[in-house]
Amino acid sequence: MNEAPTRPVLRYHGGKWLLADWIVSHFHELSNADHEALLATLKQLRGMVVLSGYASEIYESALQGWERFERASNAAGARARMEVLWLSPSCAAAVSGRLEFA
Repeated sequence: MNEAPTRPVLRYHGGKWLLADWIVSHFHELSNADHEALLATLKQLRGMVVLSGYASEIYESALQGWERFERASNAAGARARMEVLWLSPSCAAAVSGRLEFA
């Protein structure tokens, strides 16, 4: 997965939900440790990376230096949530000024 790409590569990852009471009761998802391992792996990839998910302390801390776009949304049960799109530094440089997250 860390091989040098021969052409530009873009990887998109839709982050799984962070654990919350309403999620634990309805879904089997990633643990917080799983999220941390995923983020560590994504940060080491050589190609461009786009990651989507919800705002969280784990992601904010791990993805410092990544471009961040956010949008208010409603999750299950009409709960207000903040959806976030993170772009790795190489991806942000490639799309600079050409991306709008609406």
